[in-house]
Parts: sequence; structure tokens; C-alpha cells
Amino acid sequence: MPSKIAFTIWRISWDFIPNFANLRIRRVVTNDRCPRCRSEVEGSLHVFQDCPMTTEVWHYESYGVQEDILRVRIHFDAAYDNKTFRSVSSMVGWDLRGNLTVVKMVIHRNVLSPFPAKAYACLDGTKLGISLRTQSVKLMGDSRTVKRKCQETSTDKSTIRAIIRDIQNKKSDFQEFIFQYIQRSENSYAHRLAKNTLEKGETTYLMGEELDHHAFASVGIWSKNPD
Repeated sequence: MPSKIAFTIWRISWDFIPNFANLRIRRVVTNDRCPRCRSEVEGSLHVFQDCPMTTEVWHYESYGVQEDILRVRIHFDAAYDNKTFRSVSSMVGWDLRGNLTVVKMVIHRNVLSPFPAKAYACLDGTKLGISLRTQSVKLMGDSRTVKRKCQETSTDKSTIRAIIRDIQNKKSDFQEFIFQYIQRSENSYAHRLAKNTLEKGETTYLMGEELDHHAFASVGIWSKNPD
């Protein structure tokens, strides 16, 4: 083993690396959150094992990265109107180069509470991935509850169990199916679209050249993936 690699492994084992947790202890930085997932403190274990981005890298290393399969990231969010009992699912899709590929909004009626709205949005994101004929999809949303329930292997008994079961049954349509929690600030585009659609009451499904000519693209916020 090369000496540089051996030395790096030794530093990791003794937590002698400049992760944000250590830098905060030394008062070099004030924020010790992981800059990639922004959901946990960036300690050594998080950097090399627990971070969702790290997990994805180890997954590719274990099974080999297939360059020829289509991958897409879909940010999803929901808005709810408790007067009309309507919810809106909004999905914003990006390819791995950070290019906007699809925008879709779906309106649901007779939704009795805000709780199922996020689950419907996740389900609609799953269906969008299937319609795009992608073999790998990463669904990114700001609901920890939906993420946890979709990843559980036990039978869900909550009021959204039928939606969760539908999502889980559709996993087999993909070679890779990943859920990732993100902060609301990272999901602002999908959130904004959901609120706008709820106010206007119009569904939208845009791809390719339609995105370039739409009002959403004209403000210049869709050029690159916000991640």
C-alpha cells in the first residue's frame, strides 16, 4: 500500500482530518454541517460512511458505474389548500450534468390533510421517473417522514400506507432507486412551483424545447442544478 494512502487511513482512524466537526472545535468555522447533504454534522464517520453522497459513491464502487444508463435527479415538493382540499405535486428533474430536463405539476383533489400531500408528490416523482424511461432515479425532498417510510421494509400502518405501498411497488422499475432528504432551502424551486400552481389551478408538463420557451426559464434560474 502506498505510504500516502496508509497515512491517510491512519489519520481517519484517529480522527485527525480537517472535517467541519474538528474545525469547529478549533474555532476555525462556526457551522459544522455537512456541505453536501446539509442534514448532519460533518464528522469523520459521516464523511466516509453515513453521508448520502458517500453512500452513493460506495454503491457505485461496489457494483460498478454503468456509464450507459440514464440517471436523473428529481426534486419534489407539495402545496396544500385546506379550504378546497386540493394539493399540488411539483417535480423538477435534472440530469447528472446539472441541466434541467423536466418540470411537472400534478393537482390532487379530495386530499383531507397536508400529511398525504408530500407522499403524493413522492409518488408522482416516482411515476415521472418511470415515464422518462430512466434506469436510475434519485428522489430528493424535504420530508423526513416520507423518506423514512419509503425506505422501511415493514408494512406501513399510517394513513398514507396505500401511497407508500404504491411507491415501494414501483421501485422494481429501476436499476437504482434512491431517496435523499434535503433542506427546504435546497428545494425552493419545487416549492415555489407547487405554490404557484395551487394559486393558478393549472397543471404543467414541460420537457426539452418547451422548457426553453416557458416563462420559468426566462428568468434564468433553471440553467443549473441547485445542488
